Amino acid sequence: MLRSFILMALCEESSYNKWAAKLAHSPELVILSGFPDKDKPPGGSTFYDFMHRLLDGSYEKRCQHNPRPSQRYRGAKGRFRRNLKQEKDLRTEEFATLNEGKVKQIVARELSILDGALPEDFTKRLNELLMVCAVIPSAERGILGELEKLTISGDGSSAPSQADGNGKPLCTCHEEGIKKCDCDRLYADPDATWGWDSYREIYYFGYRLHAMCTSWNGRDLPLHVMVNGAHRSDVLMGVEATARLFKQLRKHLPQARMRYGVFDAGYDANDFYRMWEKLGGSALIALNQAHKLGADENGISWT
Repeated sequence: MLRSFILMALCEESSYNKWAAKLAHSPELVILSGFPDKDKPPGGSTFYDFMHRLLDGSYEKRCQHNPRPSQRYRGAKGRFRRNLKQEKDLRTEEFATLNEGKVKQIVARELSILDGALPEDFTKRLNELLMVCAVIPSAERGILGELEKLTISGDGSSAPSQADGNGKPLCTCHEEGIKKCDCDRLYADPDATWGWDSYREIYYFGYRLHAMCTSWNGRDLPLHVMVNGAHRSDVLMGVEATARLFKQLRKHLPQARMRYGVFDAGYDANDFYRMWEKLGGSALIALNQAHKLGADENGISWT
């Protein structure tokens, strides 16, 4: 099923039902997917069930107060009632201590649970698949280079949503002459948020994709991937991704060591450097020009 999902993405198909119809009329796609019987490919509902299992994880007894991720938006019919301002306020409450930076708080949190297991969420399951299907076989073939001193690079990229970031108003404020209001609206995307694309220098509505990769002899291989709302900064995602990758390598490749971490200026935070030192490595990060305090008599700039 996973192989067919990858083939579906390569064929630029996003509908499970349409993909199932293509399989029914294209035996070669069934063979490439790896299904044993080319005359009996799975139907669209089978693909939905597989995705629900990826989202939900291992079976747990159903609870009315804690719905499964796959049931979160069931019956919404493509329109989701949201209040982006309230969501932003709730995210702000996550960092309640005003005199501490967000990076410092998240680094402290991740280091405090470093000996624990990874949370049972979709990000873990996605990266377990990546680890078992790609990273471990690559390590066994020597593609990762020297496991005892891995050099890892990390960066984020923008993934705009196709949904309208302004939503559809549910109120009559505009008719009453109120141009900006904080009322709920209907959105086609239930999880996308507004964020800043520093490369294109524009605001966008969508997601932030973060990847941790290694390179050896001209070969690039992703070691960890994660997705968050567009509001999430690269350095905050980098802190979480670093901790998650450290735990995964400890579990699957105990001989591996994250020796160097290479990042751009968006990760230039003192606590991120200290986190890498705690993990036994060193972070090599371009200095953020916004953090400069000036130059000394020798012309050396300090942050």
